[in-house]
Amino acid sequence: MKIFNLFLFLVLPLIGIAQSQILNGININAPNGFYKTGNLEWKKGNDIVGVASIPGKYSDTDFIASCENASRSSEYLDSGPIEFANGNTYTVCFQFGENDLVMGSTLVFKNNHTYIIQTGTYPGDYEEPNRINKSTEKLIYLLSYMTYRIENSFGQTDEEYFKRANAKDDAGDYLGALEDYNKAIEINPNDATIYSNRGLTKNSLKDYSGAIEDFNKSIEINPTNSYPYYNKGIAKYNLQDYSGALKSYNKAIDLDPNYTDAYFNRALTKAYLGNFIGSLMDSDYTIKLNPNYAQAYVNRGVAKLNTNDKQGACQDARKAQSLGYDASQLIKLACN
Repeated sequence: MKIFNLFLFLVLPLIGIAQSQILNGININAPNGFYKTGNLEWKKGNDIVGVASIPGKYSDTDFIASCENASRSSEYLDSGPIEFANGNTYTVCFQFGENDLVMGSTLVFKNNHTYIIQTGTYPGDYEEPNRINKSTEKLIYLLSYMTYRIENSFGQTDEEYFKRANAKDDAGDYLGALEDYNKAIEINPNDATIYSNRGLTKNSLKDYSGAIEDFNKSIEINPTNSYPYYNKGIAKYNLQDYSGALKSYNKAIDLDPNYTDAYFNRALTKAYLGNFIGSLMDSDYTIKLNPNYAQAYVNRGVAKLNTNDKQGACQDARKAQSLGYDASQLIKLACN
């Protein structure tokens, strides 16, 4: 069945706000008088409104193809662009459903998610001969309302939550930062940096296992970034998984051969495992990359002290002290 004279300029009044739910950080409002019948589903008489979301952007082409390939319980009616009351044009799909239900749906892209708005009404509520057109006008009315509410939601974006989380983390409000990172990930679950930063916050909260999970997720999304490998090494070190820490530092250095802090931490880890020659070599390279890295001289001094180079250890201890680091303990051991 074909709907004629449907795709034209429509300016429809917006109706009042009723119940609402939060989805991906934004407020989804149902039209006034509708009551909840399920998660993000509302009903008023024979009229139905529902919203679903998927990560990323679902193209209009795929949407229309899905609409035209109606399921066993529905029949394709029509589809095309319609200008809604907010002045934007949306692609709308109409289908017949079970029990002569007429259904209309459209898409809204916001906060890195595609929101699929679905509406339904019964032609039997209207008199012939214009039951179908009256039904579709009602569906457009509801779709116009729902698109307006989503487009103008006061919910924050993942970037806004991310920036606020960073600021809270810098201020030492780790629990507040964690809450905002969680919201950012709810909106955008495919951003490696958000997972990496949340892992750092969990490290600060001494949730090392949770931090490792986040670093692993960040690596899964972007396996070429050395930073989460390095931070995973710190978390593993704090869990006393020194072999695991060493593997993580190795990978960070493979990805970034001039990663100074990774060499420094690997030197520290090797010393803890009793590999003082390896620690000495990594400390040498750390100092080559940054000759003013005071703690690296302490690391190297400890390695020298444990390889019977007391004089060299003393020299490194005094160098660290001259750079402003308190190396007095190593000086006592190596210089007397």
